Order: sequence, then C-alpha cells, then structure tokens
Amino acid sequence: MQFTELLDKNGKEIYEADIVRFSDDESLHEVFWDEKWAAFKIKNSPNKDESEFEVIGNIYENGNILKQEAYAAA
Repeated sequence: MQFTELLDKNGKEIYEADIVRFSDDESLHEVFWDEKWAAFKIKNSPNKDESEFEVIGNIYENGNILKQEAYAAA
C-alpha cells in the first residue's frame, strides 16, 4: 500500500486502501489513488479536511465493514 503522506486526526499514517471514519457522521470510506488527478482521494466523500477522520482499518483486512455499511444503508 502506498503512503499518502497524510495523517489522520490521531496522527496515524494514511495509506492507499485504508478505511477511514468521519467524525461528524460516522460514515466509512476507502482511500484510493485517482489517476485522473494524480492524487489520493476518499471514495464517496464530501470535501472534508483530513483532521476530521481516523483510520480504522484497510480493505484487505477489514473490507467486510464497508460491505456491512453499504448493506445497512440500502
């Protein structure tokens, strides 16, 4: 996984494929590399400051939590 050179609100390093949780609404999102913009982004996320979220896992070890959230939202 590629290091984004960013830190979450707790000072933890953020990597591509990490799962982050936003503090304001508890929503979960995946960090990914956007080829078009040559930048790391957060899937399905409004424009928020990185200090507003924390890393809670990654898609390889904890991918099931994203699926559970998508199921609960449906």
